[in-house]
Amino acid sequence: MRRPGKRLTTFESAIDASIRRRGLLDGVSRLVLAVSGGPDSMALFYSIVRILAASESEVELVVAHLDHGLRAEAADDARHVERAASNAGVEAVIERIDLTEMAAQRRENLEAAGRAARYAFLARVASDRGAAAAATGHTATDQAETVLMRLARGSGVDGLAGIAASRELAPGIRLIRPLLDVTREDVVAYCADRGIAYREDATNADLERSRAFARHELLPRLERVSPGASSNLARTARLADDDRVYFEDLVAGLLAEWGVPAEGVVVLPAEAVAALPRALRGRVLRESVRRARGGLSRIEQSHIEAIDGLLGDGRHGREVVLPLGVRAVRRRGALVVESDVEMR
Repeated sequence: MRRPGKRLTTFESAIDASIRRRGLLDGVSRLVLAVSGGPDSMALFYSIVRILAASESEVELVVAHLDHGLRAEAADDARHVERAASNAGVEAVIERIDLTEMAAQRRENLEAAGRAARYAFLARVASDRGAAAAATGHTATDQAETVLMRLARGSGVDGLAGIAASRELAPGIRLIRPLLDVTREDVVAYCADRGIAYREDATNADLERSRAFARHELLPRLERVSPGASSNLARTARLADDDRVYFEDLVAGLLAEWGVPAEGVVVLPAEAVAALPRALRGRVLRESVRRARGGLSRIEQSHIEAIDGLLGDGRHGREVVLPLGVRAVRRRGALVVESDVEMR
């Protein structure tokens, strides 16, 4: 990687402080950067390059770009990313998929299928290159949008935690978000100040997409009614995330005590679970679904509450069917959560 000048801008210093405070690069010798070519990801790329240079870090970078095959301009996006990586002396991995076909196979909308495809791609690139972490360009503005959409969907208290600054992407690989303390406005200003060219994706303005609707309609209106709404939503996410981490430790301890596997069919002692405080009980059930199915895509708070209803009904054989082939069944003294693998 070629070394640029070492003096950091205010924007870069904020990213550097966030990385250090959260330990996002602790133990990382190789880092994959998800770069779409848009302003957020280009700001991520250039700021990380300069931060590593300023600290004389030996962390090696790899750029990962996934073309969803949805737009005629996508090839130009890929070339833009590849050129930026080449100019900085960074390897770029560029791949293309047919997202429309993938979404049909998974029986998901394009947004959900695209998100799953991107993370699977990042995990594979990181694994192939021996990287301990992969980074995305999610900002505080993305955080506010996420919290707002989850509130609207009824995702439950844990949904308020929004986007985690760091989480497991795959065994031995972390997904990190270094830009969560800066806004999209900060990003655009940084790109303008540094003369960073980026690509605009027209689909981001498609109000039929939930993210675009939240970005262009809901948040601006909230800001007019209550200035600072975006910052307040992001702050709520940070507080909720503190609670989430605390409860995750409690849940992990209980499931270990009951001998629940990390993945596969989950068998819970119904009476013991029913006796838990409601806040803890809901998290136990949500984690049970995650372990049984391998994820929580399309699982909402209403589904968890439906499973909770089985705890007060001791009738053998009573069940609740959830999206993508998940079901919870009451079997005498047990509550069983299982998934049809073919339906995932």
